[in-house]
Amino acid sequence: MDNRISAKESRFVEYLLDQIAKISDGYQSPTSGSVRRAGGESFEQVLAELDDLIGLAAVKEKVKQTAHFARLQQMRIAQGLKPIATSYHSVYTGNPGTGKTTVARLMGRIYRSLGVLKKGHLVECDRSALVAEYMGQTAVKTNVVVNSALDGILFIDEAYSLAKDYEDYGQEAIETMLKRMEDERDRLIVIVAGYTEPMERFIDSNPGLHSRFSRFIEFPDYDPQELCRIFAQMCRKNGLTLTPALKERILHHFTWLHQQRGENFGNARLVRNCFEAAINAQATRLSRTEKVNAQALTTLQEEDLDSPAEKSLEAHRKARKPYTVRCPHCGEVYSWTPDLQIIEAQCNKCKKIYNCEFGVIPDAN
Repeated sequence: MDNRISAKESRFVEYLLDQIAKISDGYQSPTSGSVRRAGGESFEQVLAELDDLIGLAAVKEKVKQTAHFARLQQMRIAQGLKPIATSYHSVYTGNPGTGKTTVARLMGRIYRSLGVLKKGHLVECDRSALVAEYMGQTAVKTNVVVNSALDGILFIDEAYSLAKDYEDYGQEAIETMLKRMEDERDRLIVIVAGYTEPMERFIDSNPGLHSRFSRFIEFPDYDPQELCRIFAQMCRKNGLTLTPALKERILHHFTWLHQQRGENFGNARLVRNCFEAAINAQATRLSRTEKVNAQALTTLQEEDLDSPAEKSLEAHRKARKPYTVRCPHCGEVYSWTPDLQIIEAQCNKCKKIYNCEFGVIPDAN
């Protein structure tokens, strides 16, 4: 037995898949153009959701490379061919709030749509969920978490916290996890995440980790315009609109915060905090009004966002300085104003669609 499927057996498998397709709504064979697991979402649907994420161009490209490789692997299996020996275990590096957990969830759904994972769910954990206080308990605790992630993805945040300079039970968690990764290699995918340099040291510190984690994705900080777009997206999802004055303030606000960012810059988490502060400020403002109509309830005003960029905003307005927006495809530059009501536009030069929801402050470094 060489574990290969004969041509006759392969045709029989295809026949069974065709029969299943007749009774399972939406299922398509992995050898067809569109892949969909029975009762689930299609591969293309999940990729479309990935494309809808703001920013992360390089991340999306790497995710798609992995996804298309996984798809070909499933096609090889469906054709009776031996899949290429590989691992889907991954390392996600970058600052907080850069989309690592969001992308990990999408990866689970991608793997499920292809049949790589049966469930594709994501189990998030950190050191506290894996390491016990007393000898002999860490392996048990780690195995419980791993069991909950079988047929899905185990996502370990700040995984380097498992490896301490001094002796503790974190090493036992690592060794237990490595063994389960080997024993359950067809049912478990592990993604470890954290800051870039500590994660690199963590992977290099253990030969077992280094050999099992071969896929690395770096998640960069969002730029000011992307932070603004995330804020606006949160508003739209909650039925809120922004006045032009607030849009201008938001642009200066996130540009200033981005310029001042350090290693603990929160990215999308920072945007979420700003959004929650703004809606709380709106609630306080409207509490002083006797009659509140629907428009007031769904509109955020400039005064609802307290910003450290107040001085730079006022100076910019006083100088009547312009704003610009650039087509990322060809570099063509256009003027931008906060009262612009569109999100996307077609470039007159290259004819491609680009996002113009927020402009750029020309003299911002």
